[in-house]
Amino acid sequence: MKDIKKDLIFNTLSNFLQFGTRWFFNISLARKLDSVSYGKFTLLYSVANLFSSLFAFGSNLFLLHKAQENASVLIRSLLLTISIFVTVLIIILILFPKYLVMLLLAFSLALNINLFSYYKGIGWFDKEARLYLLFSVALLIIILLISKGFVPSVNSLMLILTGINFAVFLVGLLYVGFSFNCKLNMKTNFFFLVKNELIERFTYGVHEFLSILFKNLEFILLSIYAGNKYLGEYRAIYNLVFPFYTIATITSQVLLSRLSNSTKDKRKLLLRKFTILTGSVGVFLFIILYGTYPFVSQIFYDSRFTDTIYKFTYLLMLANLLVYLIKSNFEVTLTATGKQAFRVKVLSLSIFLLIITDFFFIKVGGILGHSLAILIVNTFIFFVYLRKTLMLEAK
Repeated sequence: MKDIKKDLIFNTLSNFLQFGTRWFFNISLARKLDSVSYGKFTLLYSVANLFSSLFAFGSNLFLLHKAQENASVLIRSLLLTISIFVTVLIIILILFPKYLVMLLLAFSLALNINLFSYYKGIGWFDKEARLYLLFSVALLIIILLISKGFVPSVNSLMLILTGINFAVFLVGLLYVGFSFNCKLNMKTNFFFLVKNELIERFTYGVHEFLSILFKNLEFILLSIYAGNKYLGEYRAIYNLVFPFYTIATITSQVLLSRLSNSTKDKRKLLLRKFTILTGSVGVFLFIILYGTYPFVSQIFYDSRFTDTIYKFTYLLMLANLLVYLIKSNFEVTLTATGKQAFRVKVLSLSIFLLIITDFFFIKVGGILGHSLAILIVNTFIFFVYLRKTLMLEAK
């Protein structure tokens, strides 16, 4: 129990530094940029997130689940990421060269997904926190410059973020190199190595890509169906909820690391404890955050988002947060019991449902209808995962 508390503390600190500074960064942009420009940045960053999941190809779950104190598993993962990136880069340079900056950002994000997942997998939660401190300091400098009136173009912002991510990755990789044996069998054919790595984590990679697609689809679809102005408004309100999604990230990562080496009875006990914990926190946040919305919105955005439609949009976002917090426990439980293929099928269906549902809901209710569509689909996923988990426990 002592180790769990220690891991939770350092993982909480890491996520606080990572998401906290990103949150301040987004708040700063939402205040300084007009809705269209902020919507454009949100769209490009969402697409970068999507490509980063393709480049990392399941590293998040695979390394968290399989990592050991031997850097070769990390090196093989990085080689796969670089191989996928180079392949996509050639295609993008030929067909869509103007998206090169976005692609470089995606690559830098993918490298850090590999690195930080490896850190978590071997229990380096304290060392991970130090790297996120470096990331946070760099981003806080940019936030300070923005607050002083420095507002770069969207492409310049993405280049700045790319540089910060590359710097953090190199520092973290050097630390791994000094700590462990990084030797690979050089007699192994490179293409054979990459092919084996791709096959071994195929289900992880497909699921991770679909998962990131689902998370970013709400921004991409809103831009396609309604335009960047509505996306900018929606994202500005979402910024007020976004920090609290880190709770699910923190608890699910720690839960997965514990479930991987647990017996069936212990898994049931852990799932129950974490579900009660996240559910209680979710209800508490729903009540407090909705009650303080007028005050908080006024502080960050003056009177821009005080209309009734924005308040109800915020209400639906909070309901979705509650569902997400509880759902995350069942997601990692299915991963720990080898049900990645099932999750892939559910996510594929959910993406299709969201694309169809969102089209009609946005036409009727704008960003309010968009929020309702996301809540409906997330609730559907939760009940499917719950049913599957109960079926596994009954066996």
